[in-house]
Amino acid sequence: MVGMRKLALLALFCLLAARAHAGQKISVDEAEQRLAQAEGKPDLKVAHLLEGVELTERCSPARLARWQAAHPGKHTHDALVALADASALLNLPPAELPPDPAPNLDEQRRMVTLAVHYVEEAIRGLPNFLATRQTVYYEDAPAELGMNSTLSVSADTPRPLRVATRTSINIAYRAGHEVLDLPPTSKRRPYVSSHYLTTSGEFGPILNIVVVDAAKGRVSWSHWERGDTGLVAHFHYTVPEQVSHYHVTFPCEPGAVEHFPGYDGDFGVNPATGAILRIAIRAQLPAPCQKVATSIVTEFGEVTLGERTYVCPLHGVSLTEMPIYLGGTTARPAVEIPTRQVNDVIFTGYRLFHATARIVSIGEDVPEGKEQGPTGP
Repeated sequence: MVGMRKLALLALFCLLAARAHAGQKISVDEAEQRLAQAEGKPDLKVAHLLEGVELTERCSPARLARWQAAHPGKHTHDALVALADASALLNLPPAELPPDPAPNLDEQRRMVTLAVHYVEEAIRGLPNFLATRQTVYYEDAPAELGMNSTLSVSADTPRPLRVATRTSINIAYRAGHEVLDLPPTSKRRPYVSSHYLTTSGEFGPILNIVVVDAAKGRVSWSHWERGDTGLVAHFHYTVPEQVSHYHVTFPCEPGAVEHFPGYDGDFGVNPATGAILRIAIRAQLPAPCQKVATSIVTEFGEVTLGERTYVCPLHGVSLTEMPIYLGGTTARPAVEIPTRQVNDVIFTGYRLFHATARIVSIGEDVPEGKEQGPTGP
């Protein structure tokens, strides 16, 4: 009995500590100061300092890379990725934005037109290739799912994002379609529970959908950002539900799984080539999923395939906010708990997928293993 009491008190103290520490909103510079003060401390301690902290500004890839280089521990790495990904839809700190003035209307139209042509040609010009999609699934759902969960968890209880699972899947892009690259006889199948949401279409379809829909919606100038090769022009867009082709599958109730919600966001364009280097999509699902908010951000960069360079997805983030219901008895109603899921996706290992053939004379020996064509790189 004494042991159980000590355990209960310990759990209560942990909960109070989590409440006092979590839910703190800080700027990117404040996060940098906190990390500088933690330099040299153990990995778990640094990671703990980041739990429950939320940024009020977007963390750029360059800044995240600096943080990770200064704090290479595994737990801190995961905490930093969660912190940065959760800020993916926010604006960069004002100090990181170029002071360049907005282009005139004619120049804005030129860049948008260039982006439309780029999407049309880029998707058509992609070769067949293979890539590896590595996903880390984060969630802040409470671990207490039992009968008494409502005793320790409430709607305003802050909870840090933590790693739920990881997957690594090969993706094949063939003839304009992306498919899982698994041999037909493979016994190994990548398994991701339906509890964890995922995305697809980053290799072109998503760009085509947004550009076509935005043309029927509204596009306006947003701001400049600095990219790896120079300035990137960002445009804001809004797409009403009536013209949306953005497909979201979410089972809010039996029979209501497919939605084409209205959405908005921004896309970043290389002003010289029209290449889209970053795209953000923020959607609010209609009834009966009106309490579900889902967003994705995809960042693109140059990838060499064979002897040519293409612009392909390098990093993606998907964010989902939705309620879950805990408890619920005749004596106590269920408690609605808002939860978050964040997926961090890295596309790596790009290589061409092609067939090889060799013409041989009748009677000539063919080396073993080289009788026929389709091969990887």
